[in-house]
Amino acid sequence: MSWHIKAGDFPRSRDFEDQMKFILSYAVLAPSSHNTQPWKFEVDKKNRYLHICLDWQNTLPYSDRLNREAYISLGCTLANLIVALEYFDCLYSIEYFPEDSVEDIAIRVKIGQRIKRNTKNNLSSLLPYITKRITNRFFPEKKPISKDILLDIKRNNDEKDIRTIFVTNNNEIKKTAQIMYQAIYHAFGDKMFKEELSKWVRSNYTRANDGIPLYDSGIPSPLTILAPLLIKLVPPKLQAMRDKKLVENSSSLLILTSENNNKTAWIKTGKVFEFLALAGTAHSLFFSPMAGIIEHEDSCINLKKTLHIKEYPLFFARIAYVNKIPPHSPRRLVE
Repeated sequence: MSWHIKAGDFPRSRDFEDQMKFILSYAVLAPSSHNTQPWKFEVDKKNRYLHICLDWQNTLPYSDRLNREAYISLGCTLANLIVALEYFDCLYSIEYFPEDSVEDIAIRVKIGQRIKRNTKNNLSSLLPYITKRITNRFFPEKKPISKDILLDIKRNNDEKDIRTIFVTNNNEIKKTAQIMYQAIYHAFGDKMFKEELSKWVRSNYTRANDGIPLYDSGIPSPLTILAPLLIKLVPPKLQAMRDKKLVENSSSLLILTSENNNKTAWIKTGKVFEFLALAGTAHSLFFSPMAGIIEHEDSCINLKKTLHIKEYPLFFARIAYVNKIPPHSPRRLVE
């Protein structure tokens, strides 16, 4: 039921906590590495605060040692929250890592009163696409994206210190695909990485509310019952070649960069990515993150050199048209 939200069900006449719980049902539809959903929320009714914190029990201590991917996920959650607040006419302000907090709060959102707007802004128009956005690992349709569409997507970047790079040149895409091959080969050659990943892989029949079902893996559904074992047995060359081909056949690549490489920059990066992904969804595009090329240090350095990037590459995703659409990944309900 997580993905079947109706905006018309917003509890306009109910109290603050009920309204925030409804709005958070959009926030939890954000993407996260391995679908760990590493967030938790606190609602302070007295001060009208909504806090977003890192849920340390749902981080990836081996593959995400710095918690960069986890904080990026918090940013994605924040983006969905902002879109919902805008849509339901709520005033708000945002503070990162508030100094007066004794708790592990990453984001504080101060919720103001609801106001009546005559027109909806660009962010609020993204609300219907929160429930339509999906990470799609099916093989893409090699089809160019018009410059006008990319410009329309890019204008949803609301952070001056986060740069948006679209890679559409075929030669650059091929070079990047080769770098991705090296990154994924390294990851899947690491037993500890595959051990951690296996704990989050799910069968296509799963009733779990987190993790990664293998809907778009190409593996027959009955075999996905053995998903944790299968992941451990995947040859590095096979997975690396598959991901290389996915990159090579994408319409564009997205890289988000910043002069800063810290927690606040990671959160802002996640926020920007989700805004772009929602805008892309409106154009029938699929944005699929691939963190391996960022997390593997040598590959990240090579990416910078190949594409002449001066800042820190913080995020990488493929952008593609795909004819086949998998089901949504599961979500934990808002409590």
